[in-house]
Amino acid sequence: MKRFTAKLEEISKYLQENVHWQRFFIGLLIYSIAVLVLFVSEMPSSNRILVGKPAPWDIKANHAVQIIDEKRWQKAKDDAASQVKEIETTSSQPLEISRAKLEQTFNLIRLYQKNKESKKFTEDQIAEVTEKVPLDLSSSVVEILLKSNDLDLDRFYTNSDHILTIVMNQGVREDSLSQAQERIKQEAAALPGISEKSLNICVSLAQSALIPNKFVDYVATQQAKKEARDKVEPITKTILPGQIIVREGDIVGENDIPALEAMGLYSSNLTVRTVLASCFMVLILIVIARQYLVFYLKNVYNNMRMLLGTALLCSVFMLISHYTVSVSPYLAPVAFTSVLISILIDAKLSILLVGLLAIYTGAMTSNLASSCMVITTGFISILSVQNVIRRWDIVTASLWIWAINVFTILVFSYNEQISLQESLFQALFFGALNGLLPALIASGALPLLEGIFKVTTHMRMLELSNPNEPALSDLLREAPGTYMHSIMVANLAEAAAKTIGADAMLCRAGACYHDIGKMKQPNMFVENQKGQENPHDKLPPTLSAMIIISHVSFGLELANKYKLPPDIVKFIREHHGTSMASFFYQKAKQQEDNEPVFVEDFSYPGPRPQSKETAIVMICDGIEAASRTLAVPNKENLQKLIDGMVNNIIKNKQLDECPISIKEINEVKASILHSLTNHYHSRIAYPSNKTVKK
Repeated sequence: MKRFTAKLEEISKYLQENVHWQRFFIGLLIYSIAVLVLFVSEMPSSNRILVGKPAPWDIKANHAVQIIDEKRWQKAKDDAASQVKEIETTSSQPLEISRAKLEQTFNLIRLYQKNKESKKFTEDQIAEVTEKVPLDLSSSVVEILLKSNDLDLDRFYTNSDHILTIVMNQGVREDSLSQAQERIKQEAAALPGISEKSLNICVSLAQSALIPNKFVDYVATQQAKKEARDKVEPITKTILPGQIIVREGDIVGENDIPALEAMGLYSSNLTVRTVLASCFMVLILIVIARQYLVFYLKNVYNNMRMLLGTALLCSVFMLISHYTVSVSPYLAPVAFTSVLISILIDAKLSILLVGLLAIYTGAMTSNLASSCMVITTGFISILSVQNVIRRWDIVTASLWIWAINVFTILVFSYNEQISLQESLFQALFFGALNGLLPALIASGALPLLEGIFKVTTHMRMLELSNPNEPALSDLLREAPGTYMHSIMVANLAEAAAKTIGADAMLCRAGACYHDIGKMKQPNMFVENQKGQENPHDKLPPTLSAMIIISHVSFGLELANKYKLPPDIVKFIREHHGTSMASFFYQKAKQQEDNEPVFVEDFSYPGPRPQSKETAIVMICDGIEAASRTLAVPNKENLQKLIDGMVNNIIKNKQLDECPISIKEINEVKASILHSLTNHYHSRIAYPSNKTVKK
């Protein structure tokens, strides 16, 4: 047993050290899951009994079974739905509109009367008023109104408003407007003490303002019909033993399937052809993904955590899709997978995987709508999270995903010949389930997955740049000068990164933490000495250099203590590269004790910057510190300082291992000069109080 255990440990150790085997097992894992899901899904098969094909023999029932008689059941449901009467609803808004128009009419009449005290109107003026009043009144009625006094106008308005309100409160359908107009006449005639002239005016006003306010509630009617359909119990029929279901040579129809399935004679059995087709299809998809990673995303291909994470996220998609697409072809949760891979790993990888998963989903469901939904939702998800910085941005992105999903589902629903209400419900509901919900779940899962994948997202970088983060809070308290220097470096680095298209957020976060090791011995660094005596004046240069250089190793210890992400730790390790503490090196060489001076004792351990971002912070770190020593920090002096320091960094080969070009270095220099020139801007010297006194 011990020998067996030792052998297992030996194999395990070998596999951990051999990345080729690790990739193989990751590929085998996703291949197995993909093929298994396809096998258990209902794929097209080569059964002997096929719908639309002649029956190869007389298919008889070998035992009594009860099945649902779909035709009779459907007819019964249709009959029940046809018995449901239309549900009507009365809206209060039309009455409010009509009353408002009536009031506006009288206001307009009074306005014209006010402008013409004689109340003598020409035909042209009457025609003008007739055209302007909101109600469709005859010119004779308008003329009477214009010539009426205030008391008569008030009576006309009150009576017509009263009649209109009574009639419309009873409900007016569009197809019964003539009956409603007759009711207006009846209500007007019932008014006490009204003259025939006033009656005609009031009737005309009320009839002109009358509009329908009783409508068919199609949603409630359809719901009632649906409930009536649902209440109809299934109608069954019994197939007796020996009864022929389909005669030999007859075409097997859709109506025969329930009986055949009940007899166990029709199922989606896998064949050798289906198995081979599934295996080869999945193999081709995995080979495409592998080659894409090798040629275009080498960093992901060489990172086992990212590779395993990608495989697991795709596996989750396939496993969940197996169940969700059986409910609806629009429910493949690709938003979850594409959002997480785009944010955590790479958007280019996510684009590839969306295309491959769309092909896979189409094979699993044999449904074009499923493939199109995966492509549409996946690509929209990728585009929506490209500029995500705050976690709330994912919620905003998920709303866009939902909106596009709704539109896409509506397009496909149009081809399904279903009602508009059902299409809209399906679009809103399935759009939310497929777009909004997975994206929100992805947002909640991000903090956990960031730790598992050891990936620093822009959202995490923004959080790390917060002064209330424990490490920055302690740095401000223990080494305030270093903290202010780090913030200034962060500002310079962020602006420079933007000019060359580097990761500005990573530059800012990394610069904030690059000098946290100075918290161990803050008084040993000039920015924290606050005018006090410099301890290095009493120390040997070798010891001073060791203390200065040790802030990198102390920074790495503190990074582990504060659990800083690996992407931030790189800035602590690389921001000095393998450069020298030249001040103490020169000081040691000038000593008279003739002891040998070794360059290694004054050099940082490295490594040199490996990325554009760490290179930018190295440049900004030195220039920001040196700029504080300038007596006159004008543009010319700053330009000389920047040129000299950058040339010295290049001369010492500190940028040889990072992919930054000379053109980009010049752009970084220009950005730093612009930022420092603005930082050291001049001020107007204000006169003192004594000077301005007379």
